[in-house]
Amino acid sequence: MVRTLWDALGEIEDKRGRKGRQYSVQSLLGISIAAMLAGASDLIAIFRWGRRLKPEALRLFGIDSEQAPCHATDHYFFQSLDGDSVSAGRGGGAPHRHRRQNPARQPPSGRESHS
Repeated sequence: MVRTLWDALGEIEDKRGRKGRQYSVQSLLGISIAAMLAGASDLIAIFRWGRRLKPEALRLFGIDSEQAPCHATDHYFFQSLDGDSVSAGRGGGAPHRHRRQNPARQPPSGRESHS
């Protein structure tokens, strides 16, 4: 059986409380990914992209209401999202890839004296 991106998004754990679940994880991430592929680079741009969708398009993202998520919904959703859960859902626990920090840009470990 072929595993789709939609299926993978549905496996991501939802840590929001009941009040915050007007939209599914799949819907929020699906719209966000599509908006970013279309050039959105921040939450406001994702919000604006989603608000331009017609009801037929929203239904493709699993949204039966005629309104896409608002900016605050996106904000609180991404704030609650567990990065480890997302990483585990992208292919069976693929290792994290961290950017190496430039040693010159690291904050000092202690107080420096200025003499």
